[in-house]
Amino acid sequence: SGVAGIGWPPPPPPANASLFAIMHQLERSQWWPADVLRQGQLRQLESLLVFAARTGPFYRERLNALAPLRRGELTLEKWRYIPVLRRADFQDVQAEAASNAVPESHGVVSENTTSGSLGRPVTILAILIA
Repeated sequence: SGVAGIGWPPPPPPANASLFAIMHQLERSQWWPADVLRQGQLRQLESLLVFAARTGPFYRERLNALAPLRRGELTLEKWRYIPVLRRADFQDVQAEAASNAVPESHGVVSENTTSGSLGRPVTILAILIA
């Protein structure tokens, strides 16, 4: 155990506690009915889209088709209004596609570049998960 005097159940170290919480949520949600799971996924996706539009110039314009939506109104049909992001489109706007406000709590942002074996390399900013 990570805590002196406690043998069972072993409490996780603080750094791992959030991973255990996520695992617990995934364990429970895997048994949800499909429509309940889909609604949860759409609400999470909605939060991501709002964040992307607020903090990334490229996505602000690209997600304009969803601008009239209010919280809780995203559906799979409305999701399909967003244009598919093609490699060439992304290569032209790589700098504008990055968020300008990644929360510190999400981790360290690092730059990753493809080899360019398909032509021009692609550079993305990604969160390093320790």
